[in-house]
Amino acid sequence: MPSFKTLCSTTTDEFYEKDRGTNYAQRDTCATTCSNKGCCGTSTGRFHVNCKEDPTGYATLQELLGRKDMPSFSAIGAYVLKLRFR
Repeated sequence: MPSFKTLCSTTTDEFYEKDRGTNYAQRDTCATTCSNKGCCGTSTGRFHVNCKEDPTGYATLQELLGRKDMPSFSAIGAYVLKLRFR
């Protein structure tokens, strides 16, 4: 599973062509957390405003999630990948 720092710095081609399943799982973990925290509506605008200083969006993501320790947050993604649907 890629780290969020790696995921934020991928190109569109890298995201979709290299390990697309795990990239989506990691992205969905982040989106679900943002939704639960109520920051989805403001996230797109925040990424746009901060794009010059934070071109990958990684620092903005940390700010939105209220987390500096992203490796521990990434562990949630590993848990999600273990889930099986019936």
